[in-house]
Amino acid sequence: MIRSVALLARRVAGPPDRLVRSLAVLAMLVVAAAALMAAPGRPGPPPWRARPAG
Repeated sequence: MIRSVALLARRVAGPPDRLVRSLAVLAMLVVAAAALMAAPGRPGPPPWRARPAG
């Protein structure tokens, strides 16, 4: 039983380098999302909503 579960887990996960690569990509996405949320917002309206001078 244990042997078949281990084989199944290995088959689902794929090669170890592929698993490591996918985990690294996931970690980068999490870091990028956290950086976007932590970035301070710019004051004022967005440029496309700014009124022209005059």
